[in-house]
Amino acid sequence: YGGGDYDAVAARFDPSQTGVSSCIYSTCLGGVNSEAAYSASVDSAERLYLTGYTYSNNFPTYSPFQSSRMGAADVFVTRLSSSGSTISYSTYLG
Repeated sequence: YGGGDYDAVAARFDPSQTGVSSCIYSTCLGGVNSEAAYSASVDSAERLYLTGYTYSNNFPTYSPFQSSRMGAADVFVTRLSSSGSTISYSTYLG
């Protein structure tokens, strides 16, 4: 993922660990232009919900409600698995 001037970043840490070993996962999310993440939440299954905006036409979508960008910038909503290795869904909203 990623590659634009700015990308959204998602990371999960284990608070019982310190230093590098506390990082469970870290990844960037974006397309060829700029993205920024503004809000994150975790559900009871420890899946991460990330929202923000994107200027990219190729932002990674998966099972999208809206599959393409409609404005100069659109909101995105993305859900990552608890391991951070899989996008459960990702969509534009705009």
